[in-house]
Amino acid sequence: MRLNSRILGEEIKRIRKNKGLTQSDLANGICTQAAISGIESGRTFPSIDILYYLSLRLQVSMDYFLEKITFRQEQYVNDTYSYIEQLIKQDNFEELLEITNYELKRETGYKDESLELFLSWQQAISRYELKQITWEECISQLYNLLDSNHYSIKQQFLNIRIKNSIGNVLANNEQYTDALAIFTEILKEEINMDGYHRMKLKVYFNVSKLYYVMEDYKKSHHYAIEGIRISLIMEDLSVLGPLYVQAGQSLFRLKGNRNKILDLYNNALFMFRLYGREDYISVVQKLTLMLNKENN
Repeated sequence: MRLNSRILGEEIKRIRKNKGLTQSDLANGICTQAAISGIESGRTFPSIDILYYLSLRLQVSMDYFLEKITFRQEQYVNDTYSYIEQLIKQDNFEELLEITNYELKRETGYKDESLELFLSWQQAISRYELKQITWEECISQLYNLLDSNHYSIKQQFLNIRIKNSIGNVLANNEQYTDALAIFTEILKEEINMDGYHRMKLKVYFNVSKLYYVMEDYKKSHHYAIEGIRISLIMEDLSVLGPLYVQAGQSLFRLKGNRNKILDLYNNALFMFRLYGREDYISVVQKLTLMLNKENN
């Protein structure tokens, strides 16, 4: 992990001022005042010897500086991840592209390879969604990321998340066979991580939706029901509403039992009301009306 000269400089300046020292006082017998000015502004990084003597004069340990800088850097990375995940949920691709472009081009400050991999993934998706690149170019860029040897590609199951994106892009462009192959590959993975299990539920929904588009309603229903079963076992509600809808729609196409279909729709309504998803509630209400008309 590289140390950030700006963060180090800010911390040295803060401690110096708290102790009532001038830059000249801090520099005395260690280095020049100009050197302290450069360090505090983040323009230069002190040698280990100078940092050691500065720590003695400021009455803090070398470890303090390392821990403080590491915390600040990790906080920045975590804040960036959280903000981007929020934008992903909102499908805010304009803002996603803006922040990923900024972070990937940034030459100063803390750089994290895991974050860069994550940013590159979201940059490719955003550019595709905003029609700046073709779906083929997007797929190519995502596969290049999968070829990365960086440890985080598997440690953070980014490979699974990227594969899911590839499957979605393929499905949206009617490459159904290739999309199914990718989704099936993900479902065969066995990773003992909560995040992976949540991702797996999304894949069950994606596969069910894909079979529905392909008019294979029996398989669509099977995968939706399996996703519901696993969701309930895991007590994970994240995709439960959409899975209920998908199960209900496929059973409707199979001319299944009306009461069973209605139960699935009502379960979906309960989940969407729980999360205040008015847009989804409206969709399910329309499906329910369609079901009632069919049976009149």
